[in-house]
Amino acid sequence: MLGAEEKIKYAIELNPQAEEVHYLYSFFLVTRGRFDEAIAEAKLALELDPLSLRLHQHLGTTFYYARRYDEAIERYQQTLQLDSDNASVREVLGDAFEQKGLREEALGEWQRAMVLGGDEELATLLRDHNARAGFAAAMRAVAQKKLERVCQRREQGGYVPTIELVRAHVRMHDQEKAFAALAKACAERNVFALLLKSDPFYDGLRTDRRFAAILKRNGLQ
Repeated sequence: MLGAEEKIKYAIELNPQAEEVHYLYSFFLVTRGRFDEAIAEAKLALELDPLSLRLHQHLGTTFYYARRYDEAIERYQQTLQLDSDNASVREVLGDAFEQKGLREEALGEWQRAMVLGGDEELATLLRDHNARAGFAAAMRAVAQKKLERVCQRREQGGYVPTIELVRAHVRMHDQEKAFAALAKACAERNVFALLLKSDPFYDGLRTDRRFAAILKRNGLQ
């Protein structure tokens, strides 16, 4: 039986002009940490559909996972030329700015994303805490509010991926709770777990031996 990569390559052989297959292959390569190949496939997909906002954003995100932040920022900004009111692109542009150490730029994009997404409460919380106590305090306040919302939705019977708990605890600098949630997030077997090895957001956890152990236990290495 063919493995996932062999099946994708076979699909490309059957129809090399199918941008969706190149996109899927690029995503697969990202999950394996093969970033140069992933970027090449993302570019191929975009060449086949140059007006696709999704493919522009995916190329930017592939640069982001590859820690090529300048190129990620440039691509996200180009993506916004297609849709300046896209909250998702604004959010990931903020993430790239943060990784570059450009905190004010990151805050600005996150606030825009929150407003565009209809979340004025979070946007105000972010702005006010940053003005009063600085970036770190603002991030903790937003994370705390997101954590409260996740817990409330779960209490009401709604589904929220456990990775949201992981991200909140990372922002709150609570590694013990982050690792406890991480083990559960990996067990959920959704797309978020596949990106744990690649996403720079988790670099602070990656230096701890527990990170590799959890991924290995769940077959994600």
